[in-house]
Amino acid sequence: MRITANMYTYTAGATGLDASMPPWVQEGGHKEWVKRLKDPAIRARVKREMITPTDEWENLYLAAGSAKNVLLVGFKQDSLKYLTGKTLAEVAALRGKPPKEEERVISLQEAIRRLTTLPATNLGIRKRGALRVGYFVDVVVFDPDSIADHATFDKPHQYATGMKHVFVNGVQVLSDSEHTGATPGRVVRGTWLEAGSKRLNIT
Repeated sequence: MRITANMYTYTAGATGLDASMPPWVQEGGHKEWVKRLKDPAIRARVKREMITPTDEWENLYLAAGSAKNVLLVGFKQDSLKYLTGKTLAEVAALRGKPPKEEERVISLQEAIRRLTTLPATNLGIRKRGALRVGYFVDVVVFDPDSIADHATFDKPHQYATGMKHVFVNGVQVLSDSEHTGATPGRVVRGTWLEAGSKRLNIT
């Protein structure tokens, strides 16, 4: 059985900060958790595990990419409510302790594959997702050393830097980082797939 899953290309979710800490430090409930964190040696171990990739537990901090992507939206304790709306990085800066930020976790080639060929194949989209003769010309030319996404949940309509040229269906829509005014986009639908005696239309 062939099984795939969609993935939102921005890391976004809603959960508690406990999802950033290893399960062992939280055993026994909130009181035991707080008690452990008062021990400097345990705090050091927790910090080390929070920034170390592992397949033993799902780490919100690493999944978000960095502390600047962890937005604090609610507190039970009134004395902490002034931090609502700030990122974890901003809180660290207020306390004079800049957080550690992780670098790339996959190669550039793999990142491109996951955003092009892989979804096109999974969705059965023909003649897209690769640079091949006979395929639609959807091409992005970017500078890997300066590429950066500046869109935020507060200000989503912002261009990324490092994007040089973009072609959609063979028409250039971004030239030297400026929009050409062209809008050649079109609806793209997946192909029909056979699934036993049933036919599934993937769009």
